[in-house]
Amino acid sequence: MSELLPALNLIATLGWRRTTLEIARGIERRGFAGISVSSQYSNMAQCLGLAFATEGIPFATAIASIYAQTVDEFVNSAAYIHEVSDGRF
Repeated sequence: MSELLPALNLIATLGWRRTTLEIARGIERRGFAGISVSSQYSNMAQCLGLAFATEGIPFATAIASIYAQTVDEFVNSAAYIHEVSDGRF
């Protein structure tokens, strides 16, 4: 029986965002359980990138800047990411 791999936290810092998407593809290819995005650097935008850069791995963010935008904008952003990722967000 193969051992299940844990979910990993992936932080996209300034100047390394494209690289983190490449890393995310590697995380998915190796069979990790999921990707968590938790940093102060545009988590929702990074999750959108993950939606398009990966194909099947679930991903989430635990930290969201809810005070920098309206509730409607935040909810619609989350709904969009959920939809384009086929429910992986």
